Amino acid sequence: MNLLMLIQRFLATLIDLIIVYLPFLLLVHVIFTGKEFSSIANLLAGILFVLYNMISESSFSGKTIGKFFAKLRVKTVSTDLMEIGQREFAKLLYFLPVAGWIFIVVSVVMYFTSGRFLHDKIGRSEVIVGV
Repeated sequence: MNLLMLIQRFLATLIDLIIVYLPFLLLVHVIFTGKEFSSIANLLAGILFVLYNMISESSFSGKTIGKFFAKLRVKTVSTDLMEIGQREFAKLLYFLPVAGWIFIVVSVVMYFTSGRFLHDKIGRSEVIVGV
């Protein structure tokens, strides 16, 4: 486990969440007002965030905005959109209402034991330092 890589990945994720996910979440909650739509709005914002990741990583050499600033990129078996989609759709597990926290804990434990998060294992990918 590389502590510097963990910090870089955390910062890249934080940048993406602030710049992309938060505006999606606010927009979706404005569109779907009412308590009965809260879970649907959260899941829809997660889906939009995953689509952003898919498009960014397939179009910009494995980088999102956060990964660009953190000097990271995703290396997959193939650069095919479906291959990248497999990794990114695994991230939807983190957005599930209650089970999401369980998947996050499992993912962090996996990182400390194997150096790869859950979505990296599912998507057969790794995050590497790359310009």
